[in-house]
Amino acid sequence: MITRSKVMAAGTTAALTIAVLAGCSQPAPTTPDGTAPPEERTLEILTWTYDAESKAWWDRVNGAFEDANPGVTVHMEQSDFGAIIGDFVTQSTAGEVADVVHIPAPVLTVLGWAESGFLAPLGDWLEDTGLGADLHEVQSSMELNGETYGLVFAFNAAMLFYNAGLLEDAGVGVPTTPEEFVAAAAALTGHSGGDGYGFAVTDDESVNFVTEVLSFIVGMEGEYVTNGDWSFAAPKVVAAVDVWREMASNTAPRGTNLSAKRTAFDTGSVGMMLDWPFYYAASIRSASPDVADQVTLAEPPFPVTPLFISQGFGVSAQSDQTDLAKSWLEFAMAEDAQRYYAELEPVIPANQKALSVLGENPATQPILDALDRAELIIPSEFTGMRTNSSEFRTLFTGAFRQLLQTDQDTSEAMQAFDEALRSAGIEP
Repeated sequence: MITRSKVMAAGTTAALTIAVLAGCSQPAPTTPDGTAPPEERTLEILTWTYDAESKAWWDRVNGAFEDANPGVTVHMEQSDFGAIIGDFVTQSTAGEVADVVHIPAPVLTVLGWAESGFLAPLGDWLEDTGLGADLHEVQSSMELNGETYGLVFAFNAAMLFYNAGLLEDAGVGVPTTPEEFVAAAAALTGHSGGDGYGFAVTDDESVNFVTEVLSFIVGMEGEYVTNGDWSFAAPKVVAAVDVWREMASNTAPRGTNLSAKRTAFDTGSVGMMLDWPFYYAASIRSASPDVADQVTLAEPPFPVTPLFISQGFGVSAQSDQTDLAKSWLEFAMAEDAQRYYAELEPVIPANQKALSVLGENPATQPILDALDRAELIIPSEFTGMRTNSSEFRTLFTGAFRQLLQTDQDTSEAMQAFDEALRSAGIEP
């Protein structure tokens, strides 16, 4: 990755070399006040969010950073959310990589990147600056073998999205328990002879499928790991899976990926879905006119709020500007920057001083309320699960999608899944 400014810098060096060889001398350039001009440098950032919705945040932060660092230009490289992991690996392997990489959800990729030597260690710097210190449980997800390789930027708590108009028409109250959740979804499905559904799920083989099912399990207080071993066959886990299975099988459209699930909600084809709060602003923007003003957030109808790390930042181990990259991270993590991002996309900011922004808008207040009982759906100490995320996902989607396609007993299926994980050598 070679930007135009770097090419110009190289060309300038070559020109000066030729001048010296020709016996010429050129005076060193100066500014009007007689001082030497600042060194021209370019900070490269790889992200998947330099788009219409988030561009205003990037422009504000980058503009402030450039003003504070004369001679520095921030260059953004836009990748697709589904491609950024591969793009970073390809660039790192080729030795041409951005200085800062925007780590996508799930941040499970951090461990693999760290093991491959793609990310610079940040532990000492984080300790000196105090960044992330008040979110140790979440921030520890960026750790491998006692060293930290990333900085959590934001996280999400699974929220109940519902169409207030559809619930009102069906005489259904906003569910607050799993039992009410199942009943509401059933009542909304085919209401008044229509062809709509009560609930929308992700029904594919992606990580979104995994996080959605785990949200039901963790939300209903199921512990799928006990004493360091898999326990998907535990009674509370099986009970939670049965709730998910009932709703996904009988009250939700089938074969939907994450995009199709959200479209079904935004067009009024379904009345409820579980999703991450950052999508709230996008839902209002993309929903059909008769749905947009009905989109409402509520706390999830579970005893526990499922928590998920949304995104983070890392510094490339190949960067020769690590100090500049770390300085940019401090700008990104500042309270005003985090508040502004949460205003544009209502994520839960990692900077706890910025959390109050969610409570300033009645529509996003439920996000703040839900945090009081939040737990990570993939705890940081589950390093085996995180390191072998791809293999885990393959086995997980196979086992749980089979539950939607057959009448297999849930308890027996979960016992078989526990054994499959052990046989594959995947430890929690």
